[in-house]
Amino acid sequence: MKKFRFLAAFVAFAAFLGLTSCSDDQAELLNGGQGPAGTTILNVNYTIPGDSTKVFYSTAVSAAASGDYVTITADNEDTGESLVIEFGNQLDVNGAFSDATVTYIDAAGNEYSALSPFTSKNTGAVKLSESEAGTITGAFSFIGYDDDATVPADGVPFFSGIFEKVPLSGTLPTPLPYEPPFKGTMKAKVDGTDVVFGAVWTENEGAQTTFKGVNVDPAYAIDIIFADSSSITEATFSIDMESLSAKVTIGEDVYNAVGGQVIITDITDDIATGTFKITGENESGTIEVIAGELKVSLTE
Repeated sequence: MKKFRFLAAFVAFAAFLGLTSCSDDQAELLNGGQGPAGTTILNVNYTIPGDSTKVFYSTAVSAAASGDYVTITADNEDTGESLVIEFGNQLDVNGAFSDATVTYIDAAGNEYSALSPFTSKNTGAVKLSESEAGTITGAFSFIGYDDDATVPADGVPFFSGIFEKVPLSGTLPTPLPYEPPFKGTMKAKVDGTDVVFGAVWTENEGAQTTFKGVNVDPAYAIDIIFADSSSITEATFSIDMESLSAKVTIGEDVYNAVGGQVIITDITDDIATGTFKITGENESGTIEVIAGELKVSLTE
């Protein structure tokens, strides 16, 4: 079973949801939901882009704890739908969130996963509440992606998910202490528009390190690419298109850097803080990125 590091999943989920074209800019794991009530329930709302909101509800649901993990399995035996939630050592039962892997299969057999194909990160989050002995109660949300997803906006938000008094076999894992994870930030004035990027992360490939910032509404992206990771120190780097290059995307227009610089002002605990400016060019003309600020991890 794949073991994943814990994230401040609620914060990550809310930030990532900004990557979709949905209106839920600050979506929360709501203690609500729809569907038939009963002693044992699991249900969740979801909205496929361009379609109306639907509800998955279970006719059979159970939970099993084994080692450091809990797995909740829910089925609708009338429609053939199913949903599986897996999470590790729950951080807390007093409002803290845990990273979760979630898979939903609809009545036609289409599979939606909480693992983003665009960031390779989980979008799922679970929160436990107090529950009767031998049962588990809580809330969950995630952004689901099927095989047809080509852009982040294709993600399907599953929201207001709840499970109540689900029978639990085994013993809940011992909670881990809460340690807020680092979350990268990036902002800049791109061609005259102030942009605070909704998702920021680092990609390491061989000797190369790329700092990436992406925002969907408005649609902007910046890649800052160091050819040699070992060269990243507290220093000023000129964009020379060899040791350091950059790319700016506005909508569907891509501008390759022809000048600019990145200044790393501090590196502490493998977190780089700095500023940047970029001159980008394509066949349509030139753009300027100024007042850039970043705080990013040096590793994925």
